[in-house]
Formats: sequence, C-alpha cells, structure tokens
Amino acid sequence: MLPAIAPGQTVRIRCSPELVPGDIAAFLLDDNVVVHRLAAQSAGGQRGWWLFRGDANSLCDGPVLSPDQIVGRIEAVEIAGQFVPPPGDIPGARARVLTAAAVSLLRADVRLGSALIRFTIQLRRAIFGVIAQSAANR
Repeated sequence: MLPAIAPGQTVRIRCSPELVPGDIAAFLLDDNVVVHRLAAQSAGGQRGWWLFRGDANSLCDGPVLSPDQIVGRIEAVEIAGQFVPPPGDIPGARARVLTAAAVSLLRADVRLGSALIRFTIQLRRAIFGVIAQSAANR
C-alpha cells in the first residue's frame, strides 16, 4: 500500500464492513489478506460490491462481492511509536479512468464485470511476465 503504508508497518483496524470511498481497508481476496484503498462501491451497501485499488496501482483489484470478505477499516498507522490516521490519496488520471471503467462494467453486470476485471489483471501479469523474461534473456 505504498506510499501510505509500508510493508510490515503496524496498523490499527476497526473490524467492520462499513466503508466509504477513500478508506483504506483490510479484506480477503483469493485467500489472501490485502490492504488497499476503497476506490468505489455499489449503492447497494451490504449486498453490493466493493472495488479496491492500491495507491501505487492503476488497475483495481477484482471486486469484493461479500461483506464477509472485509476485515475492517485501517484507522491508524504507527509512525515513530505514534498511531496517526493514514494519509489520503490523490489518484492519477490513468487510475481514475480505469476505476471509472471498472465501475461501469460492474454496474452493467456484476458477474461479467467481475470476470472482465479479473481477466484484465491476469493479462497484465502475463504481459509483464513476458517482458521481464525477455529482459532477463538479453
């Protein structure tokens, strides 16, 4: 969650699925605990979807479709022995456009939108893997 939260940094979590866009939260995604910022959520609240994105990422994660996946909101981050509120984020233009596209997909059809978002993430990983492999072979 760089630059807001460094790996291994201690955080204080309020266990609740109650979130608003801009909050940083811990949630379960593909059997992993992830800490990212809530980029958008459906108007359905507890029965909808939540779309998270790391501050350094342009792409959103696959959507969270159940409030049971949400561990809670990050209330504070430990810095020099003191707990302080986590910093805010000002997403770049690419992140804003990609988030808006993901939201549009989910609003049109949650299942199809979710599948397309996950496919995009896998495709990006595959492309970067090929590029990394190509660079290593030079």
